[in-house]
Amino acid sequence: MTRRKDRQVARRDAEEELYAPVAEAVARYLGARSEKELAGDWNSLGLRVDLPADATDGTVFELGNELLAILQAGTAELQPPFTWTLGIYRADELLRVLAPGDKPHRRCPACGYEQRWTERCYACEHPFRGAGAAPAGE
Repeated sequence: MTRRKDRQVARRDAEEELYAPVAEAVARYLGARSEKELAGDWNSLGLRVDLPADATDGTVFELGNELLAILQAGTAELQPPFTWTLGIYRADELLRVLAPGDKPHRRCPACGYEQRWTERCYACEHPFRGAGAAPAGE
């Protein structure tokens, strides 16, 4: 095989290994589906998860955090020759975009608001223990 063909095969193998646990996790959610596309020009794997219209915000955050952990662990282990982005949609509306280096969302212990890692809750201003630290009990 040529060098170019070797790189394509290696990229395709890494793509499948990174995507398989994502598809498996998404399959556990009733009515959810996933798809992928490798954009060779940008050397990026685009992942899309479609949730049904009745999926709750909690489901969106829970699944997003689970997939983020899967993708970050897979990237660390496989060290693929591409990057990735993940879009989570509900009824064709984009709700969340994840990329390498993102942090998971968490729930405020005071009001239950889901948010990214910050020092204070956006909704109720509840302070968290230090910048980026999890509240007690998480």
